[in-house]
Amino acid sequence: MRKIFLTLVAAMTIALAPASLGAQTDNETQVKTEQTTTAKTVKPGESTNLIYRTKDGKTLPVYRGKKGGLFVIRTSQKTGNEYRQYVKEEQCERA
Repeated sequence: MRKIFLTLVAAMTIALAPASLGAQTDNETQVKTEQTTTAKTVKPGESTNLIYRTKDGKTLPVYRGKKGGLFVIRTSQKTGNEYRQYVKEEQCERA
């Protein structure tokens, strides 16, 4: 008896579930979400008279952040996003 009752309840649940989950009335509005991808740009800090030389010989200007750290602005080859690479003063040269 218990098996028959559970089978009937399971069958009714399965039969009624799609109607209650997917049903939308005409009065409901559908919200559209749009996702845009933009490359982040890094704001440079206070400019210094130092330069940083990369392995391949490029020279980049060195900036000083709010808390005093030195950094250069690099661009990722994979994604094209800009990011800060923090450097030590010993790694920099005078311009």
